[in-house]
Amino acid sequence: MTGTNNASPLPEINSYAPLTIRTGNEEIHGNCKRISLKTITASTDKLPEAGIVANVVINTRDFDKELSLKARVNSVQSQNDGEHLVLLDIIDASRKNEKKLSYFYISSIWNEVTSRIPDENAVFAPRNLVGLFEKEDVFRTLKELLSDRYSLFLVRLDPSEVVKAKFLDQTDEELIFATSDAPRSFFKKINHDPLYIYWPHGFRQHLFVSYFKKHSDGRLILVHPILLLSSSLREEERTQVEPGTMWVEIPVPYPKGAFIKREIIDISSGGFAFKCPIDSTYFLPGTPISSLRILGKDREPFVSAGQIRHVTPVTKNTNQPYLKIGVQLQISNKAFAKGHAHPEVAKRQKKLPITNKGSKNKTGIFKTFKHILKTGLRTQAGQETTVGTKSTTGTIPFKCMNKKNQEIVGFVNTTWKGTDRRRATVIVLPPPYGKRKEALGLFTHYLIERFKNQFRDAAVVRYDSTNHIGESYKDPQCREPWKECLHMTLSQGTEDLLSILDFVENNGFFLAKEIILISFSIGALLARKAIVKDQRRRVHFWIAPMGATHMGDLLLKVSGGIDYFDLYESGQTLGDVTILGLTVQGDRFCEDALSR
Repeated sequence: MTGTNNASPLPEINSYAPLTIRTGNEEIHGNCKRISLKTITASTDKLPEAGIVANVVINTRDFDKELSLKARVNSVQSQNDGEHLVLLDIIDASRKNEKKLSYFYISSIWNEVTSRIPDENAVFAPRNLVGLFEKEDVFRTLKELLSDRYSLFLVRLDPSEVVKAKFLDQTDEELIFATSDAPRSFFKKINHDPLYIYWPHGFRQHLFVSYFKKHSDGRLILVHPILLLSSSLREEERTQVEPGTMWVEIPVPYPKGAFIKREIIDISSGGFAFKCPIDSTYFLPGTPISSLRILGKDREPFVSAGQIRHVTPVTKNTNQPYLKIGVQLQISNKAFAKGHAHPEVAKRQKKLPITNKGSKNKTGIFKTFKHILKTGLRTQAGQETTVGTKSTTGTIPFKCMNKKNQEIVGFVNTTWKGTDRRRATVIVLPPPYGKRKEALGLFTHYLIERFKNQFRDAAVVRYDSTNHIGESYKDPQCREPWKECLHMTLSQGTEDLLSILDFVENNGFFLAKEIILISFSIGALLARKAIVKDQRRRVHFWIAPMGATHMGDLLLKVSGGIDYFDLYESGQTLGDVTILGLTVQGDRFCEDALSR
């Protein structure tokens, strides 16, 4: 089986960043759909005139300023859903924005590919990025990896398919892989599509794009790449910190204002490691930290965000074993990239190139992607258009009414900050049994960060149910602390969720592109009832981790074998009963649950 291709090293890649097209006094808003170093495909709210030259501003979310380009509107097409599809040819950018475009394109590839690989949490580390363009450099690097014991991944993006493979050999023109586990259908679909090869290698990751050439006898032959990207988390020089001189403070959800303080062991311009007792609470790898403070003697505190990368037990050469917890700092943090957190690191960082040692491209991002692979974008006017507000995440409180005209209080978290109303994926989080909306704060932050890293707009809606713990409406006789849930019923929780879906459909913060419902505990029962009852079928996806499936079985287990439903049906008066620590009116609760 053989294939043909136009082996472009720079295919279009999915991108979900917001953009603005400025033509004279008019602004047209929309989102990128696909991007390369030469073209942008976007969906917009208005239809620009074909053939005109416009200023295009892309909110990359990883820079202090937005990416500003000049582009010609190549073609326009109206869609059935009211949106418009616009193809833009990039014709001009300043040198500064050429570098931003290169970085944005590379990071889009990196995030898009790694997001398709199960259990892969690779972090794009731009300061440690190496780009190899010369064929002999690519050949030599791949030769060094031939003895690698790590599996690599063959990734097709549209539709998404991932296959594990083993690198066997290479020639001047071809790469040879073993793909014994790949389904035959995989090879029928990749004839003309770009195939991304992602190669995790300890703390270093390699990525390149190739095209299908031939498949036979369990072997896949691809075109030899002309561009190889490598990113490493461990190339930056680490400084050992003297004991008792530097600490990190990480806030905890409860009580308000509390934080844990741990001693920092080593630090670099990309992250640090801190010490934690073996028997102490610690974070798991992949945990996002929205805010942390680095403190040192006679130094100004440094505030940033980060992510836990590894947890390593240290038992040798120490009197008391401990955990070494590694943190990668937020990639876009400009101050830390320059080494401002540690004076000694800062001195050295001024001398460090952007790329690693051994790279022939020491300036720009691979000398601006080998000057857009020797064919693209030359500065003509060199002028940048006006930029808007810098994007970051936002938290917005809201109030809405249910059908009984009772107030529901909640939070909206978005991947952007500002007053613009964007089309976004909306995730609705009903409160778990006996929990407030604040209990879902860490999970909300995790969701928002995952969507941000993939350059996708998203909004997370969490709220307190009525006659339940939290800020939402409670009947007058249920407003003392231990009586808050006395009048709680499953049907009211279902109606509250339907009212939240009404809010999602009509609000001033976002436009719902799709709705994902994630429910926990007894909330899974409410979600199921709401989905069935919702005649407009507004929920696109329902996820119920640790969700209850049957109320009767659940009550029987949590009450020590007492069957409240059976007692109620036999005519006994239940009065106030305690279920999982909450006091409810048993007769009201059972009557509602059994009748619905």
